[in-house]
Amino acid sequence: MAAALPPIQSVSIPHQSVRVPVLSKKDTLQENKVTPVKQGIAGLTDLDIARHRQSYLHNTSVALLEEGYVNSFIEIFSLVESQKMQRELAGKDSGHYYDPLLPAEPSKLETLAKHLGLAEKLQRQGKLAEVCSTLDKLAHECKQTDSWLSDHFYKKSLSISELIEGDEGRKLAESHKNLGLMHEYQDSLLQAIQDLEAYFKMCQRHGETWHTDHGENIMDDACEQLRRVYTKYADTLQTADPVAAIEYVQRAYDVIKLSSYIDKQAEACYLLGVAYREAKEYKTALKQFKSYHEKAKHNRDDDGVIHACDAVSDTYQLMGEFMRAAEYQKKILEASQRADINTAYTKACASLGGIYNRLGLYEESVTYFERSNEDSTAMNGGVSNVQFGVANAHHQMDNYLDHVLDYSVQTDLGIASFKDEHDGTINVSEDCTGSQDGEEDY
Repeated sequence: MAAALPPIQSVSIPHQSVRVPVLSKKDTLQENKVTPVKQGIAGLTDLDIARHRQSYLHNTSVALLEEGYVNSFIEIFSLVESQKMQRELAGKDSGHYYDPLLPAEPSKLETLAKHLGLAEKLQRQGKLAEVCSTLDKLAHECKQTDSWLSDHFYKKSLSISELIEGDEGRKLAESHKNLGLMHEYQDSLLQAIQDLEAYFKMCQRHGETWHTDHGENIMDDACEQLRRVYTKYADTLQTADPVAAIEYVQRAYDVIKLSSYIDKQAEACYLLGVAYREAKEYKTALKQFKSYHEKAKHNRDDDGVIHACDAVSDTYQLMGEFMRAAEYQKKILEASQRADINTAYTKACASLGGIYNRLGLYEESVTYFERSNEDSTAMNGGVSNVQFGVANAHHQMDNYLDHVLDYSVQTDLGIASFKDEHDGTINVSEDCTGSQDGEEDY
């Protein structure tokens, strides 16, 4: 029988106790998932990494919700969805279909979140006037690139301004003005008129106490804003409906007369004359142009005087009253010489030359065309030379016909010599006529 093996004795090996961590499944996955970003930048948290992985719209929404701006989050989300819907409704043939959407424009999202968050904070504090100012500022920033956003925020500002008490409606008036200017920018002129008329009526009630940021009477500003948009709308009607165009130009004139802008009043008066002239109501047009002329004279405005006289002269020519037209062109000569306006002087000389040429007064026509030709070489090129040449030809033709009608051997010889030499005169010899001077120039 084999010998029994001796018992194994335990050997005590000195060591330090080592704690082996027990990893959960989640910890194991996180341990194995080390990103290059986390390895490269010390102190980068898991939240930082998540922000890089999510869209800017998602991060902006989370940030707003974390700060408690729920309404701002809802509004941005609604705007994003509305933009997508409008894009689909417009279709691929629309010029704006391929414009970038809000989620693809981080800077715009940041701007929206910043201003809407501030507006929501101010609204909670009951500072409604400051809310309107914040929204107006946001609308102004969006105006150039996203007019639809600008329109949205101006309308929101208007609705909030209706809740403000204690400012006599001042903020509401400003909101109507801002929205009206926005509609004008979008060429929605009838909507612009509606809002600017509301602005005008409110300023009319408080014109003595309200002033602009520059210290001017706000009534002047309201009159000018409405005058401008009335005039623009009248321009769109000029061809299709001249009568309606006159109505809006008349409104523009009536409203600007309530302001202290003398120059704008004169301009509106002139445009009213133009509208009547386009409608072929020449007598009424003359009345307006002459009123404009008197205003310009009163203001010592030589440019205005020239403008008015030219309009009166053109209207008289349309009526067939050419001598009266010439009178006002001569007034332009006086005003342009007094103000040293060479272009107006040259143009008036050319106009007088044309008027006298039409009346058959060729000598006067040549005189004025010659003056125009002397001053207009650099400005008109060969145009003035041609006009002078035509008038001179008419003058020579008149002279020539006189000799033809007064036929004799002597005049026949003079005409023949004129045709050969083309020196501008028809000479009749002394031997044939008995003249003491040797020859006679016609």
